[in-house]
Amino acid sequence: MTEIMVGADEITSEGKAEDVVLRAYKYRLYPNEEQARQINQTMGCSRFVYNWGLEIMMKDNEAWKVFTNDFVQPLLLRYPLPDNLKKLSAPLKLQVIFFTLTRVLKADRPFKKLTKDLDQDNTTGEAALAKGKELISYFLSLDLVDEFNHHLETLPADTAELKEKVAGQWTPKRYSKFDLSRLLTQKKKDPQFAWLKEAYSTSLIAALSNLDTAFQNFFKRLKKATPGIEVGYPKFKKRWNRASMQFHQHYTVNFGEGTVTVPKIGDVPCKFHRVFSGNYKTATISRSPGGRYHISILVECPPETYPALSTPERVLGIDHGIHHFITTSDGKTWERYRVSERLQKRDRLESRRLSRKAKDSRGRAKQRTKLARLKERIASSREGFIQYVSSELISYAIERGYDTLAFRDYDIKKMMRRPKPKLDQEKSTDQKQVFARNGAKNKSKLNREISNVAWGRFIQVLKSKGLKHGILVEHIVPAADTSITCSHCGHVAKENVKDRLFKCQACGVEKDVDLNAAINTRENYLSLRKPTEA
Repeated sequence: MTEIMVGADEITSEGKAEDVVLRAYKYRLYPNEEQARQINQTMGCSRFVYNWGLEIMMKDNEAWKVFTNDFVQPLLLRYPLPDNLKKLSAPLKLQVIFFTLTRVLKADRPFKKLTKDLDQDNTTGEAALAKGKELISYFLSLDLVDEFNHHLETLPADTAELKEKVAGQWTPKRYSKFDLSRLLTQKKKDPQFAWLKEAYSTSLIAALSNLDTAFQNFFKRLKKATPGIEVGYPKFKKRWNRASMQFHQHYTVNFGEGTVTVPKIGDVPCKFHRVFSGNYKTATISRSPGGRYHISILVECPPETYPALSTPERVLGIDHGIHHFITTSDGKTWERYRVSERLQKRDRLESRRLSRKAKDSRGRAKQRTKLARLKERIASSREGFIQYVSSELISYAIERGYDTLAFRDYDIKKMMRRPKPKLDQEKSTDQKQVFARNGAKNKSKLNREISNVAWGRFIQVLKSKGLKHGILVEHIVPAADTSITCSHCGHVAKENVKDRLFKCQACGVEKDVDLNAAINTRENYLSLRKPTEA
């Protein structure tokens, strides 16, 4: 089972906000042939709607770039806003200028003729931008700066009152998920796209909602982007990648019968390896590239609290590495997960076979599915190992009386960076650059081992299980110098570590290098927080 906890707020009858835990429970589905066909059809419709909406949003964004640079910016230069209004958002600035100039030109006959056919409900799309260009061009053709500034003084200074004042003013706007939803309703009426009616409508609306979220994240990346680095649009969904469909209501879960009733599909067999209780929220059915079906149900659960920080004797330091998967500060170790040589060899073989298949051929599609199933088998094996070790570690902590598990906070992304090219100064000339060996081959093997042990996923699973058993899992200990510091005298030197043995050059203490790091992790964690009496 996969659990994802998300913080939320719920307003009680007393008017106080309380934390609510949203937990996602993931189960395997076993639909029959007809049910699988219906699920795949709905997923295909959701993918089509997502890609259709994405194309509209991308074209709209490019059109808005031209509109902003060629029309809005000259309008702001001609009719600048006062300092107290310069912090407003760009759409609100445009709305304020349109509102003020409309009041200035309320008796102007050409302006009345220009705006008499304005559709207040149709403010998006190419037609709206074209009308906005006409209005701005007319505003720029007139010299109304003095009248404009005079009417600006009559507007309220409070932002909330200003928004309410100009709320009814027509301005061209960006596409939203509600606009796309209205366009989708019209598209369903087209006989050419009548097949969209066969899919569950809520799933199609959910696809547009996911697209809106993707574009909001795109705009956030634009604001944080480094100058000179281009930020790409959200990607189009492909048929052979992971597919999904969402629904928010009209589904039921029957633990006794082992089925999930899905709208328009019926009772789908499901393997419930664990039950849950709480209010049902969004449900998502997904299909992996290998053809496995899963359902993830978001459930609103009562909040669970971590135990209070107790005495240092109940803190267990843990070092996770590559040689040993984890090593505790009291000497317990778990060996790392190893993919069998047979599966690794087969993975490489199937990958080479895929690269030789003709593009967009039926053989390539079959080989892609075959390779995806093999990778899912390896991933399932790794996930089973993580679940096994995390359960054993929680049981071990309960038996020994520990209530806090402290880990080092690794920057995994930084650890897996490729080494920089190394220029060979002796062999390089002005006409030709020669690069020396930089250890990239060995580093790629190390990166493969780091990704194979899945430290991040292990911490995620361990936190979820620790929360249920009252055990606090923290990974806040800085990782710097933990492995080369002597846990006995505190001497720091790279020479302390040789092979798998830690031998302090100052005091002569000898320990396993992972055990020494686990002890340092525990001591560093205790120094980060003030212990309280149990």
